[in-house]
Amino acid sequence: MTGDESRHELLTVSKVDKIFQTDKGPLHVLDQLDFRVGPGEFVCLLGPSGAGKTTLLRAVSGLDLATSGSVRLEGVEVTEPPEHMAFVFQDYSRSLLAWQTVEENVMLPLRRSHNRATQKQKAHEALASVGLAGFETSYPWQLSGGMQQRVAIARALAYDAPLMIMDEPFAAVDAQTRAELQDFILELHAASGKAILFVTHDVDEAAYLSDRIVVLTARPATVNDEIRNDLPKPRDQIVTKGLPRYNQIRAEILGLIKH
Repeated sequence: MTGDESRHELLTVSKVDKIFQTDKGPLHVLDQLDFRVGPGEFVCLLGPSGAGKTTLLRAVSGLDLATSGSVRLEGVEVTEPPEHMAFVFQDYSRSLLAWQTVEENVMLPLRRSHNRATQKQKAHEALASVGLAGFETSYPWQLSGGMQQRVAIARALAYDAPLMIMDEPFAAVDAQTRAELQDFILELHAASGKAILFVTHDVDEAAYLSDRIVVLTARPATVNDEIRNDLPKPRDQIVTKGLPRYNQIRAEILGLIKH
């Protein structure tokens, strides 16, 4: 990607290598890895188990620097957790503070940058947008798993970053709740215009949610290929998954993962 092209991207990962030094010698986890996320785009990232997706996310988020290569957000190199990036993690039970109310959990990332009144306003707006108005004074342990993950999503929305990183956010919920959250996140994406980088192990989830799918190779991970998802929108759990094109995309993903 040229410099002119990268300026039009929100997130640019360029020739990223990551090598860990171990007692048994160097462990090469990421190998010249390149991909991008455009403004407002929904990109799913998946690959074989153990491919290095977590290591890649740590580099993207600035939690762990790459051995070589670069990660840029809005054209600025990421060397520490950037302000313009929000996160939703797989394990909502660990990401939410059980001793704080739902409202306080959503306000958490706003405490340094907003006064108390603005924090509460943004928290209430975010909770309303995820269907949790009226639960502000509840505690996470009083909510179902799906509702707790909505709180985590509301916290990311309240932070109002242009890019949301979602690390297998629906893996810990049951199948019915997962389907409901998938439809919810698609509605949220359409309404907010935020870009989403969504990491998943689930081929069906990637085919259903994404605008584009980045498939990684086995370790040391590089980009095997990218698939443009041209399924029509809005998507529907029954109608979309009954389309021949949906099954073609699934087959393309599976073929890339297996080879």
